[in-house]
Amino acid sequence: MLAQQKLTSEKYASQNISDKRVSSSNETTLNKKQSLASRKVAEIAQYNAMQLKIDNMALADNHHRIASNSAAINSNSQRLDSVQHHQAEQDSRINENKKQASAGISAAFAQANIPQVTDSQQFAVGAGVGGYDSENAIAVGASFHATQNTIVKMTVSDDTQNNFGYGAGVSVGW
Repeated sequence: MLAQQKLTSEKYASQNISDKRVSSSNETTLNKKQSLASRKVAEIAQYNAMQLKIDNMALADNHHRIASNSAAINSNSQRLDSVQHHQAEQDSRINENKKQASAGISAAFAQANIPQVTDSQQFAVGAGVGGYDSENAIAVGASFHATQNTIVKMTVSDDTQNNFGYGAGVSVGW
């Protein structure tokens, strides 16, 4: 029995040494895998940090560009407002000039429609009215025979834009 005990004891000792070798080998493999995993985690963290830095730089650049564009847009908006203001002023002036021109045309029509002295008359006084593009005018005038072959005519007018107009002419016939 003693021999059997010795054999069993040696068997367990041998198995224990073998287990330690396997355990040590597994530990080494595990340590290598953990070391590799730690390096990969560190590389990924470093990559993420670099990517975050790049993203932050891009964001800063975008913020700068947005600020520049906002300033340019604001400047353009102010210019457009100024152009629109000047356009409104020009439109007002054009409309006023149109009214003045229409009133002047009305005055010309009114003066032209005053009848002239006839051959049987020595002197004639007349009046005329005219209108154009919602503006109106009234005119009065006189014409006379300066000689048998000469007629002189004078007219004055006033229009709806409060413009005073006048005209005079001489006609010689034979």
